[in-house]
Amino acid sequence: MKGLRNVEIGDVDEELSYHFNVIRRCMWETKNGIAVYATFPTKRYPYVYPRDTAACMRYLSFLHKFENEEYGELAFKLMEGISKFILSVQSASGRWHQRYSIDGKNMSLYKQEDNTAHGMYILLQYLITAKERGEEVENFDEIVEAIYKAAKLSINDYFRCEIQLYFSNTSVHESGIVKGYDIWTNFSYLNAFKKLIHFSKLYGLEEKFKFALDHYRVLHHSVFQKFTAEQRFVRRITPVGLYDYNPDITLMSPFYFGFGDVMPFALEKSIQVVENELWDPQLGGLQRYLPFTEDPNVHVHGGNGPWVMFTLMLAQYHYSRLMMEKGDEILEWAKSFSTEEGYLPEHLSTPERFEEFLFKEWETGIDYKKEFDPDILLPGIKFDVILEELNNMKREYDSMKAMIESSPGLHYVIFATPLMWSHVEYSVALLIRKHRKTLE
Repeated sequence: MKGLRNVEIGDVDEELSYHFNVIRRCMWETKNGIAVYATFPTKRYPYVYPRDTAACMRYLSFLHKFENEEYGELAFKLMEGISKFILSVQSASGRWHQRYSIDGKNMSLYKQEDNTAHGMYILLQYLITAKERGEEVENFDEIVEAIYKAAKLSINDYFRCEIQLYFSNTSVHESGIVKGYDIWTNFSYLNAFKKLIHFSKLYGLEEKFKFALDHYRVLHHSVFQKFTAEQRFVRRITPVGLYDYNPDITLMSPFYFGFGDVMPFALEKSIQVVENELWDPQLGGLQRYLPFTEDPNVHVHGGNGPWVMFTLMLAQYHYSRLMMEKGDEILEWAKSFSTEEGYLPEHLSTPERFEEFLFKEWETGIDYKKEFDPDILLPGIKFDVILEELNNMKREYDSMKAMIESSPGLHYVIFATPLMWSHVEYSVALLIRKHRKTLE
């Protein structure tokens, strides 16, 4: 099928089929299971990211739950293969890092403490789905031990007992802008431990994972107590204990990780902050955070603008609250920036913003200093890994420059197309929309 710009949102099944096929093309069969690329292998992100893979697993769980038996079977088989790959790249200590090559080599650059939560979630969602289907899990004991090791490591290495929250250096933004106790990382772990408790009950392993239940109770109380102020959520508590009220897409974390009904009023106020302050005035869609480029931790990544997958999370929220028109507007917005083939990008910018980025940050080396700040890099990173990332960045920016030069009057530029994560979140929004429609 060619692109979907002319397909009405009412053609949900046709759209779901299209996006499923794009997502499937980002998957690669290996001897160690199914590797989920962030983009097509020749594009901007030719790596497997546990965070992106967890988003894909969330999508497959929705697909398995909401769609017909054929989709359910396909979704489960993909879950099985993906879990096998994620299991294969877990470190001996029990953690998962930022990203991996298709052959399982650790290609990580940044400290990202939330990835161990995502690795746990992937394995747990597979085991929970297997139990629901009555499927045998061949390497069950190995997976259980991997989960046990990851859970113990998370508590021992990342959880700060004195404040009862998880500490992180970079989180979802891959910069120090959320260093400290950020909402995304803490809800990632809250989600992982909630899944772990559910799993332990399904399989009769409550005694083995009793520590997880105790930990979850403490974390749940602490997260909802400490991340709320002035009747809304805050993005983080800084390392020295200051509350960070800056608008950020991570304020959607309680909804995205399945806790939207715990403090719905605080969530609603947080969503209003996100929509009011982060909506791009020129292109529409949500910016990740406000682009104060003087902040050394603010990355504009080729020119600031809206990020597609995060904007689609907002559509999911609206659909879940039966605000169908607002959700539809966001899906139409995303489609309007798709390629002729129907591919969705990671983020957008304008030619003017992109050229300003090149002049002020890329060509001066400021972007390099931000991207590879020693404070956010893992220790012992080989320069070859940094050089490979720089080459990926340069290739993308050169492509943008060529596009602008060959298209006078161009109104926007797109990055990292197709991004698997964007297609995943579009599909989840469609599934929530379809499911909610049946309840009206």
